[in-house]
Parts: sequence; structure tokens; C-alpha cells
Amino acid sequence: MKKIFLAFGATAVVLGITVWIVVAYSVWYANTKPVVHAPGAVEEGATALHAQLLQSEQREGEIEKQYWNAPGKLQILIDAHKQRMAKLDGNPTGGEILVHDQQAIARLGKRIGDLYVQEKAHEAAVAAAAERAAEQNDDDSGNGTTPQPQ
Repeated sequence: MKKIFLAFGATAVVLGITVWIVVAYSVWYANTKPVVHAPGAVEEGATALHAQLLQSEQREGEIEKQYWNAPGKLQILIDAHKQRMAKLDGNPTGGEILVHDQQAIARLGKRIGDLYVQEKAHEAAVAAAAERAAEQNDDDSGNGTTPQPQ
């Protein structure tokens, strides 16, 4: 009985090692075999669109840095993204660019909202400071004392 279990165990180990070797060889061969066909028009188009996306991401990044605190300029960038999305509507290979544009629109829209909130907070702080200054002037003039020259 022990001999049967030992034989079965040894067979399982040999079989496992063989499967591992076959899988490793298949993965290695898949990574090293040459391309057997020339890229088609769709593949070339997808490669070109990807290259355009990388170039536009770099250019847009520089523009966003330049106009990061200008809501009007950021809105122009949002409009440009929307125009590009409209041009690529229905193009199956433009999915990567569409996703990039959607993310950029969301990011820029959030930044515009943040700038609006900052502007309103600044206006409120200025108004509060002006109100405090007016109250202080009223207190100084209404107490009946005049400042003594020094």
C-alpha cells in the first residue's frame, strides 16, 4: 500500500514539474517569437492616436500649470476637450483619448469650483475687515475723546 502511495506521489510531482516547465516555456516563447504580420491600418491608427495623446498630455500639462489660477482660461481648456471629444465620437480607437478628456474636464471643473470658493472667501474676508474698520472708526469718533497730539 505504501508503495502505491509513493508511486502515486512521485507521479504527481513529476507531472507538476512537467506542467510548470511547459507553462514557463510557453510564456518565454510568446515573449520572444517574432511578429508574423505587418500592422494593419487600425493598429497604425491606434498607435498614432496614442502618440498624439502622449504629446497632448504633455502640452496640456504645461498649459494647465500656466493657467492654473485663471478660471476663464481653464474654461477654454474644458471647451477644447469637449470639442476633441465631439470629433472622436464614434471612433472606436479613440477610447483612450475620450477617457483622458473626461478626466481632464472633471479635474479642471473642480479647480474652477475651488477658485470660485477661494474668491468668495476672499471677498467675505475683505468685507469683514472693512466692516471691522468702519466699526472701529465709529467707536473712535463716538466716545467724545479726541486724540492728544504727542
